[in-house]
Formats: sequence, structure tokens, C-alpha cells
Amino acid sequence: MPNNVLFKATVRFTQTVMPGTNYQQGSIETESGFVTAPDAAAAEQIVRKHYEQMNSANHVVDVTACEVTPADKSSTGFFVRFNLSAVGERELVLAMTCKAYYTASCKVPANLSLDDAIEYAKAHYDLAELTADPDSIELLSGEEVVHAAECRFADETEVG
Repeated sequence: MPNNVLFKATVRFTQTVMPGTNYQQGSIETESGFVTAPDAAAAEQIVRKHYEQMNSANHVVDVTACEVTPADKSSTGFFVRFNLSAVGERELVLAMTCKAYYTASCKVPANLSLDDAIEYAKAHYDLAELTADPDSIELLSGEEVVHAAECRFADETEVG
């Protein structure tokens, strides 16, 4: 299966809507957003399908142009996450580790100075007990690690 690539899609479309909505009849709109797909053709298919799904009895969207170009995480623009239902989606169960900031306590010998007690606790962190309310644990963003060998799709049988 090919790897997905990040694309930026710029879409020009017309809308025909019933009176009393925020858009004028036949108005021309332009939106940009990001989509991941194996290639540009698949990305365009996802984007076009996204707009087709907006159609209803009182709202018709007609895509007149769709430009798909490779993008990266530094790309800027109005963010629209295009719907994945054009190609389907599956739930991936991730095995992850992360770093967090929280409070805990540890019993230390009474005769230690603060500095020595901290060193003792570092050497015996397995004795530390969580004292923080679990809801107050602060995950350190950007420190997450995905363990690929332990990941699986939710609809597949669990290994082990």
C-alpha cells in the first residue's frame, strides 16, 4: 500500500441555494485546505467527493476547478479538513508513550537533606506514588512516540 502524502487543495466552486441563506444564488467561492492521499489524483477525488456530499434538495455545489499541489506542515492557508469518506477510513489502535508533568510522593530516609532526598528519589522513582488528580496530569506535547510494532487496525484480531 502506498504511503499517504500531504496535499494542499484549492477549490473554486459555485453554489446555488434557496433564498434566506448566507450565500447568494450562484455565488462563486474559493476554499483551500489540506488532504492526505497516496497521490494527487486520489487527493482530488477526495476533495471533489467532499463537495458532492454537500449537495441537497436546496443546496447545489458545483466544483469548477480543483488544484492539488504537494504541501508540508509549514503550508499556510484557510484550513478545511476534507472528508475521508470518499476512500473510506479505518480506526488505527496506537501503542504510544509520552512524557507528562505531574506530582508524586516518595518516602525517603528522614536524615537526608533536600538535595540528597531528590537524588534518592531519582534512584528509586519506582517507589513514587501519584498524588496528583489524574485529570491534572499535563502531557508534554511533541514528546509522544508511536510504537509501530504494537499498532493494529481496530477491526483486526489483537496479536498475543
